[in-house]
Amino acid sequence: MLKRFLAVGCLVGLAACSDTQAPDIGARTSTSAALKQFNSCDALAKALRANLKEEARTTLLQFLDDRYSGLYGRAEDTAGFETPSSASADNAARTPEEGVDYSGTNNQEAGVDEADFVKTDGTHMYVLNSQSLYVIAVPSFGQLQESSNIAIEGYPTAMLIKDDIVIVLSTVYPTSLTDEGLRAKLTGPTESSFRTQNLTKMTFVNVSDRANPAATREIYIEGYYQTARRIDASARIVSYGYIDTSDVYFYPKLPDTDSYSGSDAYRDAVKNAVPATIAYNERVIADKPLRDFVPNIYERVGGIIREHDYDDDDCSTFAIADDSYSRGLTSIVSFDLNGTGFEADHIVTNEGQVYASKDTLIIAEPAYQSWWYYANATAYDDSTNIHRFDIATPGITTYTGSGRVAGAVNSPFNLSEQNGVVRVASTSNQWGRWWEESPPPVSSNVFTLSGESSLEVQGNITGSSEGEQLWATRFVDDKAYLITFRFSDPLFVVDLGDVARPKMLGELKVPGVSTYVHPVDPAHLLSIGLGGTENAVDWGTTQISLFNVADSASPLLSATLALNTAGSWAWSEALYEHKAFQYWAPKALLAVPIGSYYYSGNYHYVSTLDLVAVGSDSLDRRITIDHSAFFDDASDWYSDPSIRRSIFMGEFIIAVSDRAVTASRLSDGATTATIRLPGTKFYYGTRAPGYAD
Repeated sequence: MLKRFLAVGCLVGLAACSDTQAPDIGARTSTSAALKQFNSCDALAKALRANLKEEARTTLLQFLDDRYSGLYGRAEDTAGFETPSSASADNAARTPEEGVDYSGTNNQEAGVDEADFVKTDGTHMYVLNSQSLYVIAVPSFGQLQESSNIAIEGYPTAMLIKDDIVIVLSTVYPTSLTDEGLRAKLTGPTESSFRTQNLTKMTFVNVSDRANPAATREIYIEGYYQTARRIDASARIVSYGYIDTSDVYFYPKLPDTDSYSGSDAYRDAVKNAVPATIAYNERVIADKPLRDFVPNIYERVGGIIREHDYDDDDCSTFAIADDSYSRGLTSIVSFDLNGTGFEADHIVTNEGQVYASKDTLIIAEPAYQSWWYYANATAYDDSTNIHRFDIATPGITTYTGSGRVAGAVNSPFNLSEQNGVVRVASTSNQWGRWWEESPPPVSSNVFTLSGESSLEVQGNITGSSEGEQLWATRFVDDKAYLITFRFSDPLFVVDLGDVARPKMLGELKVPGVSTYVHPVDPAHLLSIGLGGTENAVDWGTTQISLFNVADSASPLLSATLALNTAGSWAWSEALYEHKAFQYWAPKALLAVPIGSYYYSGNYHYVSTLDLVAVGSDSLDRRITIDHSAFFDDASDWYSDPSIRRSIFMGEFIIAVSDRAVTASRLSDGATTATIRLPGTKFYYGTRAPGYAD
């Protein structure tokens, strides 16, 4: 629910351009990140036409700049939505409790459940595999029995579960649609194209009868799935994309010529084609209706596709930053799972990061795309818009203000909200400024922002760890832990107790680099990353590190453990996906999936789950769960043969790979139950569950 109104400003008009060195693109300024709501659909269409026109115009003018001669070419640039043994008496006598009896998804924030392709409620497991949802009963910890499965349209990526409702999120490609009615609605600018390359589908499955799950609702939104969160009975699904504009040219429409790129004749052809192409685009864009810019939502009701479009409706659910030149849209679809309706809000943004606490959702988007900086880059540095939304009311998302910070935000873990204060870690100059003789070095920043109706910077640390990239961040209470990297891996501790005066407390340099940081207790952190020496990183070594941060001014490295398979390299999905990292505090055990392969006549896959005992100053590998045998078929090519998720249940560990779900004893690793899965074969255009497009 967006509460502000837009005064649509003029965008830059077409400037005459005859200077082949530096075309005049006109004035372009940076003002405010504040979102302004549209008071009419005509205003929305006008703004989106202007943004598309300006992006295409500026991109085309670069072809007249000799510095960009490498861009000369004729490749088409089309845009689109891209796009066992018995349980204890206690277990039998009461309903298992998450966090006490079993582990759930490794979420960034407590109480904010994140969608994933494996879920459990303690008595059943829910697994997405091979375009189906599998329901697996857990009669007692250590036992597994398949209850049922139900086919899911498209390629299921993740799900949320609340009591007897499972929301399965899948990617549906228009080319694979069998519903001719929906397929027809997706026709693009030409008969052979589609409005979008991806649909995000939300399939509501009633599992009150676990043996007979039933799909009760099907909703599609144009765009690709980004993320989803559930807080109690309130669920929000976030997607992003922009509608296909293959009828608009981002390169000169050149006549047929034998001239080679870079020749005088070719340059003359480009010089003449650019203004002609700009004029052509203006005519095409001027005739584009609103539906050619905004994502539609479709719902299947009684077997019939119902379209929720915006051509004749109120467009107050759309908003744009005051100085935005974007034409992509972030869509937030909000559900109160105790009701039947939903709310959809759409923000014109660049593709960004999404974070949620229990009552606040944040979208962090680059203030501008790369094309905006052309002929403007010396005046402006990279920056990020921070948009805040109140999500305390189930099913309602209300905009409450925006701010802007220097640098780029590359992960949801770069974001945090506590007691109304938004904390941000960003990276400045991460891509370098190649056009400058002495570009500023890459560096890291920390900001605190707050305010009732806007987000104003209250305090900051800027320009720290020059020359080093920010690889991992974790906000814990009033501290921020930053991992940067060049050759060694500094851990920085930042005190955020005084919002207006954040300060650097301590620093520790260790070899290698960490990519994810996990709080164990107030005095300890775990991390996973890559091993290395003082001068280089070892990309084939997956390493666990344990830090003692009891003294914030003097953090210590207590232990490290390399998890390589014998005599080989190894990697782990947990290096880049925190949901694959499972620390179980009641047992002080860490489960980390490890994968590798070797060739001996055929490819042989190594698919294991290492259980590591975490002491106050030690890391000890205890047992290894092995799924390698499930992938020992040389005739198949697997999208991912690794164990990908794990769940602790009492005295057992559940391991989930693409081919099996197993239960094993924590004491000795012995397998107590196995459920075979069909697995996901990899073909072009498909994704295994858990991988968003």
